[in-house]
Amino acid sequence: MKLKSYDLAIADFNAVLTADDQNQEAYNNRGWCKKHKGDDQGACEDWKQSKKLGNGEAKIILKNNGC
Repeated sequence: MKLKSYDLAIADFNAVLTADDQNQEAYNNRGWCKKHKGDDQGACEDWKQSKKLGNGEAKIILKNNGC
């Protein structure tokens, strides 16, 4: 993600989520990639799913990003 290869990172997180749709970290990280690409709605959806799966930080992320 540091190289701003957000499309590649999103593809990688999609692959992780295909194998394990309960991976809260993959949802969280994919959300950040979407946010950096300007897809605020998609980012919020991923962070909400991450929160639903037990990510304690997601509540703060959602609040700080207006979700």
